Amino acid sequence: MLGTENQVTAQGLSDAPLQSQVSAQFKKMRRISAIEGITLILLMFIAVPLKYLAHMPIATMILGSIHGGAFMYYLWVLHKTAKHGKWSLVEVLGMVIAATIPFGVIGIEIFLKKKEQQIIPSAGD
Repeated sequence: MLGTENQVTAQGLSDAPLQSQVSAQFKKMRRISAIEGITLILLMFIAVPLKYLAHMPIATMILGSIHGGAFMYYLWVLHKTAKHGKWSLVEVLGMVIAATIPFGVIGIEIFLKKKEQQIIPSAGD
């Protein structure tokens, strides 16, 4: 059934509905990476100082839980995106490592834009 499968060509995806699905998946990936990145920044630069400087451990308990949930969802969406996009292990590990670094979300966004443009050349226009 070679003719019925969606083909990925050197120019990108050859099927418009598939392009739409891939674009939606990248949009979801970008959204969750932004949420995960923001929660990490809030945790590191607001909750942790509040815990140690103002003796308010509740800040890390609340934001830590929110960030933990966001990170787990980020890993799930990353898994789905990478699996369907046939990403390399190095790309996936890079995304995981970048997610553990404050402001790593900036690098993730740049990577995702480039990756989407490779798959769907019209995505950057």
